[in-house]
Amino acid sequence: MEHTFILLLAFTAGILAGPITDINSRETCSTTCTDSTKFGYQPGTTYEYDYDVDTTTLIQGASEGKSGIRMTAKVQVEVLSKCDLVLKVRNVQLHERNAESPENFILSAMSGKFSQQLEENSLRFSFQDGRIESLCPADSETPWVLNIKRGILSMIQNTMENLQADQKVSEADVTGTCDADYTVSENGWYSVTIKKHKNLLGCTERHGYQTALQGTPYRVPSEIQSLPIMKSSHDCQQEISKSGILKGSSCTEQHVFRPFSRDSSGAMTESRQTLKYSNERTGVSTAKSVTRKADMNFEHHVDTASSTKARKNIEKQLVNICAQTKGDVRPETPRLFSDLVHIMRSADSQTLNDVYTNVQSGALCSDNNQKVRKFFLDAVPMTGTPASVTMLTKMITDNEVTGIEADMWMTTLAFIPSPSKDMIREVMPLLKKNGKALLAVSSLVNTYCKKTRCENDLDIANVISALEDKIGYGCYVDNNNKENIVLTLRALGNSGHTSSATATVNSCISRKDNPMEVRIAAIEAFRRASCDNDRTEALKVFNDKEEDAELRIAAYLAIMQCPSKSIITTVRNALEKEEVNQVGSFIWSHLTNLMESSSPFKQDIISILNSEYLKKEFDMDKRKYSRNYEGSFFLEKINTGASIESNLIWSSKSFIPRSLMANLTVDLFGKSVNILEIGGRVEGLEYFLESYFGPNGYFTEKDVKEATTQIVKGIDEKKMKKIDSQFGTGMDQLRGALYMRIFGNELSYNSFDGLASFSSGFNVLEMLISMSKNHDYTFTQNIMFMDTSMIIPTSAGFPLNLTINGTATIDMKASGKVDLRKLGTSPRSLLISGLIQPSTAVEISSMMSVDAFVTKSGLKMVSTVHSSTLLQGHVELRDGTIFNAT
Repeated sequence: MEHTFILLLAFTAGILAGPITDINSRETCSTTCTDSTKFGYQPGTTYEYDYDVDTTTLIQGASEGKSGIRMTAKVQVEVLSKCDLVLKVRNVQLHERNAESPENFILSAMSGKFSQQLEENSLRFSFQDGRIESLCPADSETPWVLNIKRGILSMIQNTMENLQADQKVSEADVTGTCDADYTVSENGWYSVTIKKHKNLLGCTERHGYQTALQGTPYRVPSEIQSLPIMKSSHDCQQEISKSGILKGSSCTEQHVFRPFSRDSSGAMTESRQTLKYSNERTGVSTAKSVTRKADMNFEHHVDTASSTKARKNIEKQLVNICAQTKGDVRPETPRLFSDLVHIMRSADSQTLNDVYTNVQSGALCSDNNQKVRKFFLDAVPMTGTPASVTMLTKMITDNEVTGIEADMWMTTLAFIPSPSKDMIREVMPLLKKNGKALLAVSSLVNTYCKKTRCENDLDIANVISALEDKIGYGCYVDNNNKENIVLTLRALGNSGHTSSATATVNSCISRKDNPMEVRIAAIEAFRRASCDNDRTEALKVFNDKEEDAELRIAAYLAIMQCPSKSIITTVRNALEKEEVNQVGSFIWSHLTNLMESSSPFKQDIISILNSEYLKKEFDMDKRKYSRNYEGSFFLEKINTGASIESNLIWSSKSFIPRSLMANLTVDLFGKSVNILEIGGRVEGLEYFLESYFGPNGYFTEKDVKEATTQIVKGIDEKKMKKIDSQFGTGMDQLRGALYMRIFGNELSYNSFDGLASFSSGFNVLEMLISMSKNHDYTFTQNIMFMDTSMIIPTSAGFPLNLTINGTATIDMKASGKVDLRKLGTSPRSLLISGLIQPSTAVEISSMMSVDAFVTKSGLKMVSTVHSSTLLQGHVELRDGTIFNAT
């Protein structure tokens, strides 16, 4: 009996500890329910509305032409309970403006597909007496369908506390999270009329961007929270009965493209919505279980659907390119290339491989195949899809693309705006290479992880593990692996995910016999890392006064990436006891600049620093000691600013600077963009200079005495002899490195070791002999230098797309010879003969369109610049006189 009781008790406890909460959460969309009774929707009742939305795009004041789409539907709102409602859309039709008669609409050929997807699923939502708290869509609901339903629900939503007085509230709907001004315009016997106005420029969670321009979001209180390229207005009106039922709602939204507008004229898109009550009936359908939740904000997504006609379209475009590029570059050539890129974005990997096989064989173009092949290969890195990344990786690993072209291809990986998980897998073989491949792949990882949680991502872990393997256990460095280890550490810094490799990175830092550049690169590997990463080893280096000043300053900057109250206190205490002037002067200048900075990203640390007292006890002579320089401004009213920062760092072993960096960051409308950072370091330069200007150098003391008097005045000769005696036996060889970062991604790192690194084995005689022979030279390059789109959600849930593309084609044909071999002898003679035919075209196209996903409408503007010239000449000099010139 006792055992039975215990078993029963355990069984009961198991039930009580089971998924009761989960079951409840699956049965209702709302987790709470408000007690207020502003609205009076009756549970068990279905309310029906007629819905109509009309979007029109036109150039106001320029022409009568316009394009647009119109959607009509029956909307049903089922009330399951006071706070749990269901939206259903029925009888959907999609119309397009008639191209021959723009004032009239015709049924779209894609209306059936459009209505099928909108009507497929119902949408449960949490209704908190007017405020729509959350959505509970079906798993199969696509983002674009959900956005349209968000547009309908936005017309139903009213977030006022009551319907009697004007109010200003913050609310989230399909247009973003905005301040809404509610005004009671009419309070009659049977209904109340409410007007709502929004300043769309001040909304957050609104715009989406597809651009290579990468930034970090920030928040400041400002009326401008997005790029003010559009002049937008948003006004709605609701009629609510005294019984608390929505009788009608209408919204008008207007977007004028500012760059090409004047007053009310210019490129404009207007959206008009109406929702009218028709009837109500008793009864609701059985609602499906809740499986996921979403909010009311517009969901931005990238459509990566492949096309079954991709191969046919690509090959057709290449045949067209073959026919139209046999001569020089024509004005339409850039458009041929940009169209090819956009068509290739719908192709899968197999399709691209099949097309390339045909291109290689000459099956598509026999008499102009080299140029067609060049167009196709130039388009591959510009496409930015998983399929193109697969082809890019294969061609580089198979050495079909090498040298500078391979480096350019790999660099494009850092500018893919929305990398996918498949891309991360595809680029793994590139890690077997070194150099730019490591920096490119790590940049792609960082971009991917900005939009996706990567802490437990196996593919990201594999990338980091592959990089870690290149360093090796214990981080033992010699002349053979030094450069690869430095590049790998810098790639880890690029990725921003060093947590699993922390032990290896710390080994590189702590091993004191490692070269200085390796230890510094290891410390800088934390530059993008999460604040959860262990920086204990960097803190030890900072506190070790026996370490070189350059290394300690690098460690200080690493721990200041995550400034907390305890870190600032540690730094302040260390600063009070600091004996090395190089370290003390840098920290003092850095903290002082932080307290005076206007950068929105540094405001949190300013509040911590203001409570700390810093003593100034260091020589701040700019000619001899390390310093941080910073200049910044930020205009909160227009949400715009910029900052320039530079570090000039000296070493304890040198009387001239060891490293220098400069960084430019621009803050624009909620996005901070690290435009450019360049820097470098050099070792052994002081001894290199001494070999030329020292007592036994190439230049005598008399030659340089006057020029160097002021420079060396502050240098004590006894101290210099002490330095020579201490470090003379291990005199540093001249070596160094330069790096460049764009948008925070390190894209270039070049090192040199000794003067021999600058010698390329250039032979003047061989060059002159080669030039004296006839040569034919051709060069063609296509580039899409701009490919940006801005997505603005309209109140109807349709995205308003602003796209701008810039494409350039350069072609160069040259032939001839240049014989200069006897120019220096007597009698002098030379021969220059040849022709050069450069041609180029640049096209910039912009489009403003409303996308209904099965169709779109809008307008397009194209500007083209074209140039084609031919230069031919012949100059011959014999016996010192001109023999022939044409």
